[in-house]
Amino acid sequence: MLTPTCPHCPHCGSDKRQTKAGRTATGSARRHCVACDKDYTPDPKSQGYPSQTRKQALALVLEGMSLRAAARMVSVNPQSVANWLAAAQVELEGRGESSLPPAGAVAAETVELDEVHIFVGARKGQKNAGSTSQQP
Repeated sequence: MLTPTCPHCPHCGSDKRQTKAGRTATGSARRHCVACDKDYTPDPKSQGYPSQTRKQALALVLEGMSLRAAARMVSVNPQSVANWLAAAQVELEGRGESSLPPAGAVAAETVELDEVHIFVGARKGQKNAGSTSQQP
């Protein structure tokens, strides 16, 4: 049977009495060194989305797709896409370049609707279906 390797403290180098100390927000295990009384994360996981995901979402928005639709395509929260778009705008303005065009400014051949439009008219055999001015 293999014995688990005990991590070494990055502060004092000790490998004795390294106790568990919970988890980080990303799910990485935390450790506590009893020798120097400090906490550390042996194998930290990075937070956030990869830069490729951010670039893909921004490209979709700049091509005329809505924020919500772009977020669905790359499987992220729509507010994240809005934040990335605002950050890109600030970065361009900081470099003195022209700003991004507003979303939807590019002419598109295909239009995507997020809402469902329903027409409710008078139906045969139903009273007051879609109209309030029917005669009794």
